[in-house]
Amino acid sequence: MTLMLRFSGNASGDLTFAGNALGVSSIAELLLPPESRVLYAELVWAGSLTHIRSNLHISKEAPIHLTTPEGTKFRIQADPETASYIGENEYFRSANVTDIIQVGGAGAYIVNSTSTSMRHKDTSCKLIGWTLCVIYEHTTLPLRNLSLNVGGVRVNPSSSVTTTISGFGTPLSGPVAGKLAMCIGERDEHHSDLLEIATANPIDLTNPNDVFAHFFNSLQVENSNALTTHSTLAMPYNYKNETGTKIVSSRRWDISNIDISQSLSNSQTSAMFQFRTTGDFYNLYAAGISIDINQPQLEVTMRVNRSDKLEEQALTYSIVVQNTGMTSVESVIITDSLADHTLLIPESVCINRKLAPPDMNPTDGIFVGTLVPEQSITVIYKVKMPAHSQHSDTISISNKAFAKFQYRSVADGPIVEGNISSNEVFFVIQAPQKAQAVVKGSPIPLKVKQKIANKSAYLGDTLYFTFKVTNASDSPLEHVIFTNNFEDGTKFIPRSVNINGKSNPKSKPAAGISLLNLESGQSVEISYCVKQISLPKNHKLRNHATVSYRPVGSTDTLSIRSNIVVIKLEEHEK
Repeated sequence: MTLMLRFSGNASGDLTFAGNALGVSSIAELLLPPESRVLYAELVWAGSLTHIRSNLHISKEAPIHLTTPEGTKFRIQADPETASYIGENEYFRSANVTDIIQVGGAGAYIVNSTSTSMRHKDTSCKLIGWTLCVIYEHTTLPLRNLSLNVGGVRVNPSSSVTTTISGFGTPLSGPVAGKLAMCIGERDEHHSDLLEIATANPIDLTNPNDVFAHFFNSLQVENSNALTTHSTLAMPYNYKNETGTKIVSSRRWDISNIDISQSLSNSQTSAMFQFRTTGDFYNLYAAGISIDINQPQLEVTMRVNRSDKLEEQALTYSIVVQNTGMTSVESVIITDSLADHTLLIPESVCINRKLAPPDMNPTDGIFVGTLVPEQSITVIYKVKMPAHSQHSDTISISNKAFAKFQYRSVADGPIVEGNISSNEVFFVIQAPQKAQAVVKGSPIPLKVKQKIANKSAYLGDTLYFTFKVTNASDSPLEHVIFTNNFEDGTKFIPRSVNINGKSNPKSKPAAGISLLNLESGQSVEISYCVKQISLPKNHKLRNHATVSYRPVGSTDTLSIRSNIVVIKLEEHEK
């Protein structure tokens, strides 16, 4: 029988095998990360039908029983599509048990069967065992292509068998990392077993638990390739290869995890595996493949210029979309519904400094095409206040853009659609000759103090800015937004923002950092890093920040600027 594909799909998760090899009953513990979601589970079992003084052909079609960690017992009938006989006296069976494992979860499972028995004096007993093959999802795990094939494939003594395993998909580009989980039965201690990828130049696969070139050692391992301590193992009828003594181990039932990364290539959907032996025979029952998927990772950063003028003020939005992942994205479209009080200036859209077609606008979507890994694209457009808007109040404008895209994770895989938003930017326009609100307790209700570690540095050094924002009034302040627009040549270091000592990796000072509300007397400390990549005029870097806010109960949005710091920069150390 050839292997049969039982599951294939993409998920943030992994696959794991748990099983055992005892007589009429055995226990094995299924290990899953907490809060995992089981996507698919298959129970496989196999054994010999003829032993000393017993012939079990009569009971070969009998169902087995699976008991969950909570003690619920299920009668499992074999799926006729996967049932097969291997030679004259061995059989293979399996069944989809997804519903049971989804409820049962992690823990100790018990399997009972009368289809095969094992006697203490029957050292010639061929094999008996079962394996639970589980594919699961967990939010903390990488996105992977997961597949499971089951069936009975026999490798005869002193020969080889080449079998094709399909249903998986490798990334279209970038590095390929994958593992093969296998369930094997019937392993003698005196003969060599080998496994390789059957190509024009075969690649021998290795097992970290090899002993004396024996690939399968009748041992059961966990995902980490450590020998499992979570099964009852089997009766002492296997030899220990180094000493020739018999040991307590899994009775000729092997679960192995093998790194196949070096054997895979991009855009691959199947592989031919060659099983060889120098005198033994063994059977392959299940093969699960887990392959890391190289996802695109888009970063969308939006910036807006600022001004205090009211009439006909043009605002320039700049959006940078960068693919920091390891696979390309296609059909990238930038959209922006535009904030209230603003209108797009016709023919102002530019893509990478080139004027876009006149009918292109962000509300309908700006098509920018494909982004390969590490590629970025910049979209710029301008908006203005309508000429008839004579606002007597201060106007606060917030805006953000979206990037829609498509990508294909693996060869022959489905096209996946994505949509990611930029950071939110804020713009405040003060009404002319507007009397500022009086806040009891201080003529300047908000204080912003900037400090730096060094007043001089060298080009390329990392510079550290720290700001302390304090509500010095007797009243709460709301909608507090901190902004720091850097001079040309100053590059913000991503993921460096800390607020009160806690990392805020998505915050960007130039886009505006929301501090929410500040109670009377409350302070917030903001720190982040920049790098100077070019020398400013007079070799001096000047920096300050602006904080906008609104007193509780007021409709006025006010702003205040921090002190200015000056850092002297040199091109190289003298």
